[in-house]
Amino acid sequence: MIENRENILIAKSLSGELSEEEQREFNQLLENNFTLKCEYDLLKKAWGTSNNQVVSKEKQNKTINWRFVGGIAASFLVLVMTTLLINKNDKEQEQMITYQTGIGETKEIILEDNSKVTLNAMSKLSVPEKFKETSREIYLEGEAFFEVTKNKHQPFRVATATVNVEVLGTVFNVRSYPESTNDQVYLSSGKVALTNEAYQYEMSPNQLYNFNKNQKSNLIKIQPKGHEIDWLSGDINFNSSPITEVIKRIKRNYNIQVDVKGVTSEDIITASFNKKQSAEEILQLIGIITDKNLIKLSNNRYQLK
Repeated sequence: MIENRENILIAKSLSGELSEEEQREFNQLLENNFTLKCEYDLLKKAWGTSNNQVVSKEKQNKTINWRFVGGIAASFLVLVMTTLLINKNDKEQEQMITYQTGIGETKEIILEDNSKVTLNAMSKLSVPEKFKETSREIYLEGEAFFEVTKNKHQPFRVATATVNVEVLGTVFNVRSYPESTNDQVYLSSGKVALTNEAYQYEMSPNQLYNFNKNQKSNLIKIQPKGHEIDWLSGDINFNSSPITEVIKRIKRNYNIQVDVKGVTSEDIITASFNKKQSAEEILQLIGIITDKNLIKLSNNRYQLK
């Protein structure tokens, strides 16, 4: 607690009325009392116009009751500290940790609730340092596989640019890359609820949700078990996928540039590859499937046309 003499010195310091001797005394107090220094720093930041007006009025009367003003300082500090304590948990929850992966990199993350997240290449996951008591909310840009610890009192929510996924405890995959035309959610087990601006749906296992960003369309279909989480084992599978999306995915796994000439969204491909294969081997196979020539322009740049 701030003592009376300290109250007076704080009040004078806030109004710029400390004498040289008082300033030295106050500096010595702050140097020797870390708690007082913290309290003073908080008070100085929070000290508003209304409090300055109290000092100004006293100035006009030529007589300043520093004990009175010091009391105001102490009372105001109590108010500030109470407000800070009330908002402490919310402020802690606002502190976010961001995980990122590079080209061809995956990362395993264990969250504070023991949920497990595997982050795919070129992805970003933002997670609060501490979850709220009533929910667990994270933000994903890219692709991740989730194994969520069940807690019916604390729903788990994954937000992307196009869709929100809410679960109680389940296993699912979310793909939401900014440069891709389609965002997808694949459910392995359990149930998840999907919502976006104009759509709501509760998924069942082995269902794949697809959102086409260009057409603003939502599609649910049955998908072979495990097909959408092939990347966890190092496979790269495509099932009637537009070649433009195929190339984007290849580029996320290899440090290469690929120029594609003469293709449209109707050019699709169904194929399976493994990350152990080189980028050039995969592109050669894609060229054969799509009847296009592969031209190597440099060590890490290719052209399909």
